[in-house]
Amino acid sequence: VSREEWREALLAACAAAVSAGPGKTPQVGEHRGAADWSRVTSCYGASASITAEALAAPGATEALVASLMERAADKGLGSRVLLSASTEAEFARLVQPYVDSSDEAEGGALWPLVHRATLFAPFSLLSAGLRLYDVPGTHDENQARALSMRSIIASAHTVLITSNIRRACNDKSAKDLMPLPLRRELLQRGSMGELAFVASQADIFNRSELVENLRLDDETPPLQCALARNAFTKRELTKSFTQNVPLASLGARPPPEAWHEAPFKLPVFTVSAVEHRKLLASAGGGGASDDA
Repeated sequence: VSREEWREALLAACAAAVSAGPGKTPQVGEHRGAADWSRVTSCYGASASITAEALAAPGATEALVASLMERAADKGLGSRVLLSASTEAEFARLVQPYVDSSDEAEGGALWPLVHRATLFAPFSLLSAGLRLYDVPGTHDENQARALSMRSIIASAHTVLITSNIRRACNDKSAKDLMPLPLRRELLQRGSMGELAFVASQADIFNRSELVENLRLDDETPPLQCALARNAFTKRELTKSFTQNVPLASLGARPPPEAWHEAPFKLPVFTVSAVEHRKLLASAGGGGASDDA
């Protein structure tokens, strides 16, 4: 993020705090600049003091902005950071401070100052120019991240909705990304590949719970329990996607000339990154070890 952009965000955050009034938090849709206030306070943590009370005195806004600009400069505002690692674990450790917000409440976070974190690696899937963007969910408590997510999705060619398989069928964020008008439009005029659902961590399960919840035989092996949950997840998500959409009214579409013109269907992928890496390792594909 440039110094000019950050200064504008600070001024907007101060204006939002004044507009909200003493003792109140700026709200998106009610106070202009509320998303900037959320982003700025995430950067500086509890010590930001961007409140109507702190900005009441003449010149208080200018003084606070100048102070916060200095603190942002100490965090690397306006700079470009290059990280390099030889392993996934090492790279995750290096990049985490720039993308993670878990510790922002106290000491603040770096992510508000990061315009974009770009990863380069020998990903064969992306060799033809495909780009993947990892964005927050719809119910991110930080308003700035939620707005960022909506802007990126609006320009995407394909959206992959990802949710832990244990809550995929009842994930409110996932359902909010698939409102009725969108589902109807996709089923009427959409094409294959515009939207897909990814249910992750399919390797994690409690066999006894699956036996009880899915009404399986008490002697069902663990693998069959996992496969039964995968099938249940795909079935329920597909049913939910077509809920309240009268399929008979959609009409018939002409046969497609190519696969990318095929009528839309909701693909549901049940996946496990851990198991995938194990398979790569066992096949000699250079993946991580079984202990990873």
